[in-house]
Amino acid sequence: MRHSGIWQKNAVFPVVDSGQKERIIQALKRTGYVVGSMGDGINDSPALHPADVSISVENAADVARDAAEIVLLQPDLSILRDGIDEGRKTFANTQKYILTISSANFSNLLSMAAASFFLPFLPLLASQILLNNFLSDIPGTTIAGDNVAPELCCCSAAEQSWQLLCCCLRFPLAVDLVLSVPFFAVAGRR
Repeated sequence: MRHSGIWQKNAVFPVVDSGQKERIIQALKRTGYVVGSMGDGINDSPALHPADVSISVENAADVARDAAEIVLLQPDLSILRDGIDEGRKTFANTQKYILTISSANFSNLLSMAAASFFLPFLPLLASQILLNNFLSDIPGTTIAGDNVAPELCCCSAAEQSWQLLCCCLRFPLAVDLVLSVPFFAVAGRR
């Protein structure tokens, strides 16, 4: 493509032939852009293949439907926005679950290690640790339907990961360490 800066000014390229569409998509991809293409005819399929996201409609030509990654069953693009929002919520909830359970398991590990220095016996048996992990997973499953803060839906995956890490690991680790060691000491006296 001779005009290397043309896509910095234009977001939509109307009335181009299939060869031009394919060249535009490949040029954009070479410069690091994520490219989407939409088409419903036979002539659109060469441009649908190299695109990062390709969209077609239900009543499109068979070749275009086969080349597309997303086939819209209704003539409405808002379903894509809804799908992206749901995907971001699912991603945020999955990260919250992983961080919450990891935080609980890590704090249990540190509590057990700290208690084993002060107690002449094992603070918990292996079966008790497994039961504790199982019982802590039950409330953790409610995270799947948790509401996600709007700021977590609008940021990048890296920013979202950092915000969740700070949120989920801030208090449980410290509280568990402070409360677990005295609990093991009291339980050991019985």
